[in-house]
Amino acid sequence: MKTYKYMDFYLLKKLNNKAKRLKKNKSISDMVMNSLDKTKVYPIILNILHNDFEQRCQILFNQDGARGFLDMDCEDFQTLPRGKA
Repeated sequence: MKTYKYMDFYLLKKLNNKAKRLKKNKSISDMVMNSLDKTKVYPIILNILHNDFEQRCQILFNQDGARGFLDMDCEDFQTLPRGKA
């Protein structure tokens, strides 16, 4: 069974706010953030090294396939929990 890094809503919000504050290329809009379920976890389904010091992550928001991108520092990415899908 494959494992994925993931975030709960509050960690996603914290990292998204950090991306906006640091003016990273990809962050999640306030409209999307406000529509997310605070009780769910959000798996990272794709990640690539970006700018040699950031991870560009594609996050799955729901079972219908809605997704978005978030850039984060590599250190933050490395600390994310990992779980089975």
